[in-house]
This record gives sequence, C-alpha cells and structure tokens, in this order.
Amino acid sequence: MKPFLKESLLTCSFSVTGKNVGAFLNVVSRGGVRVLKFGATAKRKRFFFRQNEVKDAVFEKKPSFKAITITIPYADREKLFAICKEMCYNVKGAEGKNTKRAAFSIEEIGLGGIFKTLFLLKNRPGLIFGALVFIAFAVFLNGRLLGISLDGVPYEYRSAASTFFKERGFKEYADISSENLSELAESMRLGVDGLGFVTIKRRGSFLYVSAIEEKRGEGDFSYAPVTSPVDGEILSLNVLKGTAAVKAGDKVKKGDVLVRGFFTAGEQTFPVTPKAETEIKTERVFTYNLSGNDETYINAVKAVSLEKCRFSRVLGCEVFSEKTCDGYRITVAVTYVYFMGGT
Repeated sequence: MKPFLKESLLTCSFSVTGKNVGAFLNVVSRGGVRVLKFGATAKRKRFFFRQNEVKDAVFEKKPSFKAITITIPYADREKLFAICKEMCYNVKGAEGKNTKRAAFSIEEIGLGGIFKTLFLLKNRPGLIFGALVFIAFAVFLNGRLLGISLDGVPYEYRSAASTFFKERGFKEYADISSENLSELAESMRLGVDGLGFVTIKRRGSFLYVSAIEEKRGEGDFSYAPVTSPVDGEILSLNVLKGTAAVKAGDKVKKGDVLVRGFFTAGEQTFPVTPKAETEIKTERVFTYNLSGNDETYINAVKAVSLEKCRFSRVLGCEVFSEKTCDGYRITVAVTYVYFMGGT
C-alpha cells in the first residue's frame, strides 16, 4: 500500500487561527507531523493543498494566512499535541481540554478516513452486536416469506386462494427464492374455480396476488392460455395477443402453455384473450397388421398414412416392419408441421 494511502485510512483535522498561521505549519512539519492536506484563507481567497504541495506552499511561498484547516494521520495526533504544548499554543482537543493561551488557537474538528466508523465503534460493543444481529437477521430473511396480500383477489375467492397457498406450504418464513411465480399464478388459476386471470408479484419478502373472475357466457372470450395440442418442437411462434411462454426451438408436451393471457406495460399487467400463430414439428404414428411386407404392401400403407396427413406440411416419412405370429406389423411414422392459426 502506498504511504499516502496508508496514512489516509484514519485521519484527524484541526482548525488553526491566529497571526501568520503559516508559521505554525513550519513548526509542526519540521516536528515530524505529516500534513496530508490543508485549506487556508488569505486576502479573501481560499487555498487548498495536498501532501505533495505542502512543502512549496509553506516553506517557499511563505504565505501569511489568517486561518487554516489541516488534516494529519491519526497516529500523529499526540505528536501534534506535544508540539503545541511545548510551544504554549492554545490547543482544544475533541475532549474539550485546553493548554495555556498563546498566539495561536488550535481546535480539533473531527476524524476522517475510511476507518473512521470502525474507530468510533471500537468502544461501543453493544452497537456492534446490534449491527451484527441486524445483518444476520437480514441475511436470514433474504428470500423468506413474511406475508401474502390477497387484496387484489375478489372477496368471494379469497378463502379459496388462502387455502391454495396453505396446501402448497406457503407459511411464514418459507423459502420462496426459487419459486416460479408465473407457474404458481397459472396453478392458482386452474386450482381456484372461477378465476380467469391471476398474477403474483414479489416485493421484498411479500407476495402480492391479483386475480380477475372468469368471464362466462361471452363466446370464446377467455383469459385462459394457449396450450400445445401435440408433443413436438416449436418451429415458429407469432404472438398476436398475450405473452409468449416458449420460443422457437423449445420442446413441448401436449398441454404445455405456449402463450399466457396477459401483457405487461411498465410495472402493470393487463389480462387479454391470448392469440397466436404457431408451427409445431410433430409426428403421427400409424400401425398396420398385414400378411406380407413386400414393396406393394409398404407403398400401400405409406400412401394411406400420408393421405391422413394431407392437410399438413409433411417433413418426412419412415416405415418399420416387424415379424409377428400371423404376419407382419408395419409401422409408419410421419413427421409434419402442425399449424395453429389465430388461437
């Protein structure tokens, strides 16, 4: 560590007033007190010097300052007091004690440096203990549940919503740091009959739940998410309304959520009827029990299988043959694109 940085870890400052207090700097500097910086007032101007400028400012320019403020390492504090006492300067420390009255008046202003707080706390074990307890408690509460607000849930559904969370182990101080709130909201929508849209947000150690009742008797109006009708891989997803839950390249199972029934603007979330255009790469398997497996049979079952997928874009077709007790089992696997438009 550089000497100047080491000396600056804990410092103390003094205010010096009197005639030609520049001479005071000469005395203390030659006495071995390291002056890190000082500010001074002379001829209605303010001057500030740091350690590498002190020599030029004090010993060569010899200014006649009216008052100065100096900062020294805390380790040199007693040395400064000793010099002032020997020279009969009037010194007032932080404790309020004075020496004899003389040409200069010196008053300690206070401590500085990055170790200031630690130094002030060293004689206050109770305060240190309290701070450590607070830090330990804050660490313990990080990611822990302190409460669930159901104010955003319609009154008639609050009891069922409370039961929903209790059944899933959401109690005071439960760990919620790894909870997927989107999935939890969808589970609540499905688990509490009558709710059409649910959002759950976490703020600190609290969960805030909002819900809207499912609209009934209004045609296809619903906040229910768009789900996958087949197993496969997402080739493309164009969201018309709502928020995408998957992206191109994701593998999905039948029933997985593709688009959720809400959109977010800033910090606000709004329910919508989700709509999307989706292409899913999937596969249909057809099985036939035949008496033979020559090319005629193979071509016939392949043609029948492709005919069943004629309204889709076919990507490939594979045929497998297996010998059985009374003939052959022919399996045809057709890979095609399942298209969902505007739903």
